[in-house]
Amino acid sequence: MTLRLVRSISFVAAAASLFLVLSAGFAPAAVVLNTQIPIVAAVLANPCPPGNPLSVTTTLHVLVRVTTTPSGNLKFGAHINTDGVTATDIVTSAAYTGHLAANVGFNTGAGSATEFTTTLNFGLETAGAGNNLLGHITVHFTVDPAGNVTASVVNVSVTCV
Repeated sequence: MTLRLVRSISFVAAAASLFLVLSAGFAPAAVVLNTQIPIVAAVLANPCPPGNPLSVTTTLHVLVRVTTTPSGNLKFGAHINTDGVTATDIVTSAAYTGHLAANVGFNTGAGSATEFTTTLNFGLETAGAGNNLLGHITVHFTVDPAGNVTASVVNVSVTCV
């Protein structure tokens, strides 16, 4: 999976989940979304040799939960994972299997710092060395009540093994 697709999945899931949280009433510690989204024949660039495009099919499982603390703080979390990732090299017909798991967390409250953290692990595996794609992304930032970013971390690792 390309870094662009992975970032897009994380952003869309976080944005959609946050919209659901803010637009709907919810009880403390409630699961507000538990759904599956089929992705059929998405074409992705493959950064690993031989670098041919891949046709990928999977189902995303999305679970979103919201908790309100006694002090009124909002804790939002989402977990996204895939079920049955299959991919085919469009040129060589080589078969791949894969995985993706992401966790998104957002904590905020009046007069307190706001924190956002997401982690994403993904991979596509096929027969032979050097053709397997493994990746890990971590993004975190903290904003104080005055709106100043007090911590910011972005770590991206994508390797072909």
